[in-house]
Amino acid sequence: MDEAITLARNGEGSTRPNPLVGAILVQNNNIVGKGWHKKAGEAHAEVKAISDAKSHGITDFSKTSLYVTLEPCAHFGKTAPCVDLIIQNKINTVIIGILDPNPKTAGKGIAKLKKAGIFVLVGVQEKECKTLNEVYLTWMTKKRPFIFLKMASSFDGSTKSSETTHKNATRNYISCTESLKDTHDLRAKYTGIMVGIHTILEDNPHLNVRGKPGENPIRIIVDSRFRTPPTANIITSLKTKGNRTIIAGIFPQSKIIEQRIKTLSNLGAEILIIKSDDSLINNSSSQKHVHLPSLMYTLASMDIDSLLLEGGITLAHSALKHNLVDRIRLYISPQFSFSNFPKGILSTSQIGCDAVIDWKKEEECLQA
Repeated sequence: MDEAITLARNGEGSTRPNPLVGAILVQNNNIVGKGWHKKAGEAHAEVKAISDAKSHGITDFSKTSLYVTLEPCAHFGKTAPCVDLIIQNKINTVIIGILDPNPKTAGKGIAKLKKAGIFVLVGVQEKECKTLNEVYLTWMTKKRPFIFLKMASSFDGSTKSSETTHKNATRNYISCTESLKDTHDLRAKYTGIMVGIHTILEDNPHLNVRGKPGENPIRIIVDSRFRTPPTANIITSLKTKGNRTIIAGIFPQSKIIEQRIKTLSNLGAEILIIKSDDSLINNSSSQKHVHLPSLMYTLASMDIDSLLLEGGITLAHSALKHNLVDRIRLYISPQFSFSNFPKGILSTSQIGCDAVIDWKKEEECLQA
């Protein structure tokens, strides 16, 4: 099953909204066929494993065992049911990592295999197989995208760089080059990337994938009053084929906002009107915000199964408050938010359940 899980990861970033699936055919303790699902609409992992075995001269499958990370499908979609092919080839045993929660399959595949006299074992390396498909399982069972919150902060907790930049100047980053590369790896992995309007107004980001192959994520902007400038990079880049920008706001309160919506829509942005989140209104501000759970359910219905949340404190707080976050990655820089403080280095350890981060002033090298 380890080998099947490893194979399945070859499809990361290209199978959505389908799950990651790997399959291994074993005969006499030898692997005789391998396969993984590469892209939605293409052959499933089980089909590829059987085909691979046949290409190596296997014609009798009656003594083979099929290891597959997810329950084989039992319904017609873009491809034929995998269980039918397994039954036709008279595979002896099928070992499955986890059940498929998709109502079209959900136990039906296993039932059909058992009815055909095939021995079925379920739950082998279940934890690892669930981790493999955490995106798919969240999208299918919770009816919302899997949400990965990514934030960067200085050592004193600021999420902004120590130096103020002008709109037309080179942007300064809190994170180091290696962390920025990791961010682009994440962007290539997830279907969408979400930020708030303040990130757009302050940084004018491209929110694309740089430095590695892969499709750009769908840009989703939480912008209650549709203040996204028509000249923003996420709007002007819509001229490039394949780029998508979704702007989510609340019902327009004025003719001015209605005109903003019309302008952005004419430029190619997709507009979503979402109900407001009254729970976020406090005494200091009467400003209404987008109800994030409603937005997530809407995005899930658009086959957006995963999001990288790169917004600031307000958006992160809203997502955490509504218990929407599935994973968090926090990059902590050794710099402080005030620019005149000396640079430092960090070391990390753990005491009990607490992560301990030590900072030490970086001494200058003295040369003779």
